[in-house]
Amino acid sequence: MKKAIIAFLFLLLLVVGLAFVFLRSNNETIDPDPIKISKKIYIALGDSVAAGVGLPDASDSSACNRTEQSYPVVLAKAMDYKLTNKSCSGATSKEGLEFGQTVNKLLIDPQLSALDPSTKPDLITITVGANDVGWVEKIQSCYLSDCTTALETQTLIPEFVLMQNDASAILAKISTTYNENAPKVLVTGYYPLFSGNTTVDCADSTGLTPTELESISRAQIQLDDAIRDAVSPYPNATFIKLSFQDHSLCSEEPWIQGLNDRQPFHPNEKGQQAIAEQLAASL
Repeated sequence: MKKAIIAFLFLLLLVVGLAFVFLRSNNETIDPDPIKISKKIYIALGDSVAAGVGLPDASDSSACNRTEQSYPVVLAKAMDYKLTNKSCSGATSKEGLEFGQTVNKLLIDPQLSALDPSTKPDLITITVGANDVGWVEKIQSCYLSDCTTALETQTLIPEFVLMQNDASAILAKISTTYNENAPKVLVTGYYPLFSGNTTVDCADSTGLTPTELESISRAQIQLDDAIRDAVSPYPNATFIKLSFQDHSLCSEEPWIQGLNDRQPFHPNEKGQQAIAEQLAASL
C-alpha cells in the first residue's frame, strides 16, 4: 500500500511537471516577448523656417508657432525618428539657440538646452542665420523703396561675418558637448525667393525692379556662403544647399508663401516637404 502511494505521488509530480513545461513552451511560442527597438533620436534646432510658420496645423501650444507641416516633423515621420523639435519663430544663433528667446512676452529656454551629454542624438538639424541679418526685413524694404544699397556686398559683409561667427559657436557647442562622439549635424542654407530671371513678373514681384531682383538673388547666395563657411570646420556637420528650382515665387507652382499668404517668404507645405526630402537624401 505504501509503495502504491509513493508511485502515485511520483506519477502526479511527473504529470504536473510535464504540463508546466508544455504550457510554458506553448506560451512562448504563441506570445513571445516583443523585441524592443529604440527609435533613433532627432533634435531639430532653428528659426521660423524650421518651425514651419504660416502652415495650418499647430504641433504644440508654445509661442514658437511650430506646425505639423514643418520639415523636422515630416523628416521624423519619414525616417521613423523620435523628434525633439526646439525650433522657434524669430530665433537667431544667439537669441534662440545659444541663449533664451522672448516670444510673445514668454521666455523660451535656449534651444541648445536640449543637448544631453549622456544621450547622444543620432541626428541634429539646424536652420539659422536669416534672422541674424534681418533677412525678411531687408526683402520687405525692397517693396517700399530702393534696396540695392542695403543689399550691396560691402554693406552686408559685417553682418554676415558676425552671423557666421555666432553660427560657428553653435556647432562648437555641439562638438564639445559630445566630444569625439559628436552626432551627425545637417545645417541647411536658404532658398532663392525668385528665379535668376530678372524680368520675372507676378503679384509677388510687383514694385521690384530688375536690379533689386538681382540684388536679392546675390545677397541670398552670400547668406548661404556665410553659413557654409561656418559649417566647414566641423567634420560631423554638413551644409545642405536647398534647391527650390522651378518653384520660386512667380513660378507656376511656388514652394514659398507669397505676399498674400500668412507668412510671406517662408516655405509653404510643399516647400517644407521638399526640404525634408533633400535632408533625407543626404542621410
